[in-house]
Amino acid sequence: MTRQIEIIGIPTSAASYAPGQEKAPAALRVAGLVEVLRAAGYKVVDRNDDPPVWRWCPDHADLRAQNLAPTVEYVGHTRQRVAWALADGNLPLVLGGNCTIELGVVAAHLDAGRRIGLVYLDAHADMNVPDAVTDGALDWMGVAHMLDIEGARRELAGIGPRRPLLRPGDLALFGFQPERATQFERDQIQKLGLDVVTWNAIACDPEGEAAKLLDRWSARFDQLLVHFDVDVLDFFDAPLSEDATGRGTGLTLDQTARSLAVLAADPRLSALTIAEVNPAHGAEDGSSIRALAAMLGEALGTVGSVSGEAYR
Repeated sequence: MTRQIEIIGIPTSAASYAPGQEKAPAALRVAGLVEVLRAAGYKVVDRNDDPPVWRWCPDHADLRAQNLAPTVEYVGHTRQRVAWALADGNLPLVLGGNCTIELGVVAAHLDAGRRIGLVYLDAHADMNVPDAVTDGALDWMGVAHMLDIEGARRELAGIGPRRPLLRPGDLALFGFQPERATQFERDQIQKLGLDVVTWNAIACDPEGEAAKLLDRWSARFDQLLVHFDVDVLDFFDAPLSEDATGRGTGLTLDQTARSLAVLAADPRLSALTIAEVNPAHGAEDGSSIRALAAMLGEALGTVGSVSGEAYR
């Protein structure tokens, strides 16, 4: 029996570089995401109980960890809403917002006593800490706080029932682009011995790389979480991400759908998070967002039979 998907909107850009992502949950709903998922065979509940929209603004009081307090607040919103969905037996589909909301998804699963593994489908490792970079965007520091890397802010790193939220073996970086990482991140990846699959490996064999990852890495987990940051997409193929620098590199929608379909087919899938969608970067007629919604429907609904033509 197909599980019921519960849509959870987290409309914030508090941890971001600039405004935009706070509009993504509403844009995905307007693009017909619910209807697409129902057409794919899912029962869908959308309670439309998103927390208030929080739009990015400069935080002159803490230049290294911008908007930390509202970021913590929205991670807390995410944690509570995911916990309710899990208690109802639903599969949370969490619409960000930016990557920091994954801390709330992870915390909710740990609250429920789950042994979890996180597949981080993202061009970035998000393993910076405030003292390692000068831009102050917590957006690309979320994984560092889940792993409690030295220099992580206690307000985020200590948000769950244990610290660290994740141990290095609980995380797989999938779609990583080394050239877009800081030296600090590359050093941490090597030090911690993380499982890494680069984007170009996935581009060559989307299904195969996803299957190999699950085979070698996931056996000890009760539940799998998938975090999908749209900056893993080639911005020329899908102009959706807040970060518009991935031009001519990254995955196509088709390649992403094919790898996601393998991950989604695993019966242990317990949550899917979509992050970094900036509706202002897409086509004016909304076709870019509709293409993303269509891709998600195909990936979740039809394993192994995805055609790139569906996204045009």
